[in-house]
Amino acid sequence: MAYLAATAVQRQRWDDLPPSERLVHTATAADSNGAAADVPFVPPRILNLLSLEITGTALAQHVSRPRAVSDLDLVDKVAVGAAAPSSSRRLYVHMAMARSYTDFHVDCGGSSVFCHVFAGKTVIFALPPTAANLDTYQQWLMGGKQGSLAELVGKCFEFAVSEGQTVFIPSGWIHAVYTPVDSLVVGGHFLHDHAFEMQCRVHRMQIEAGLRPELLFV
Repeated sequence: MAYLAATAVQRQRWDDLPPSERLVHTATAADSNGAAADVPFVPPRILNLLSLEITGTALAQHVSRPRAVSDLDLVDKVAVGAAAPSSSRRLYVHMAMARSYTDFHVDCGGSSVFCHVFAGKTVIFALPPTAANLDTYQQWLMGGKQGSLAELVGKCFEFAVSEGQTVFIPSGWIHAVYTPVDSLVVGGHFLHDHAFEMQCRVHRMQIEAGLRPELLFV
């Protein structure tokens, strides 16, 4: 795991393959006099299905969560029937096209998450949930995500997850995801009793930021 300057990551990844608002490249064309001219070119739209919930479906019968997740998951321990969260994304499929990008975020309710790359590859840029980082993230989120969060913070971790590998992202970690090739990922969110304080802080922060109910762990 490398500890990189955010500006370096920005140049290597996000400037080359940025979010949709930056997906405007330059193509060469001929003007009326036959001279070369630069004209804007918008490439085909890149689609990114972030979380197709499969809990309770036939497909879920063929997918097992990691043993550690099942052992720790508070929903399995305390939620019964109607008390179980309705939008917890406990088991989902993530289908991402090559060059898709998900901007920095904290998972719903401060939940931890596991991601298993079934096919393809994913690159994660992560910021530890220090008090300073969370405050900066909240200001950035409530300010309409102006500018690059990584540049505001200064540094972030970068790590790649290849086909057949599984990664765990702890509670409260702020992260962005870049997909260099078409990928299929199986993952899930879970709450546990080793991160009560962080989970409560993130839940309050997301409510204050006005996130829609379906984006919360409720």
